[in-house]
Amino acid sequence: MPQVYLGRDTRDSSPMLAAAVMKGISALGVQYIDYGEVTTPQLHYLVANHEDSPKAADYIENFSTAFNSFCELAGPAKEGYEPNICVDCANGVGYEVFKKFIPKIIAYV
Repeated sequence: MPQVYLGRDTRDSSPMLAAAVMKGISALGVQYIDYGEVTTPQLHYLVANHEDSPKAADYIENFSTAFNSFCELAGPAKEGYEPNICVDCANGVGYEVFKKFIPKIIAYV
C-alpha cells in the first residue's frame, strides 16, 4: 500500500497547506505519516529509513555521532586553531533542530 511522508517548515501557511494535503491523501485512501516541523535533511532521513520506523530525534543522534566520529578522525586541533561553527538557520525549523544538536557535539566546538 502506498504511503506518503509529510514534513513542513515554520512558515505561517505550512499548517494550512499540510492539512489540505492530509485531507486529499485521506480522500484517496492513502496512508500518511505526518512528521510535523522538520528540516529537509531530516525528512530525507526519515523517508530513507522508513522501514525502521525512525523518529526525528534519531536524525539528530545519528548526525551528531557521525560529526563526532569525523572530528576524532581529523585529530586534535593545531596550536592557534579555534574550532568554530557558524550556522544560519534564519530562525526557521533548522534553528530548533540545531539547538538540540549543539550539546551533542560540544566537545568539538
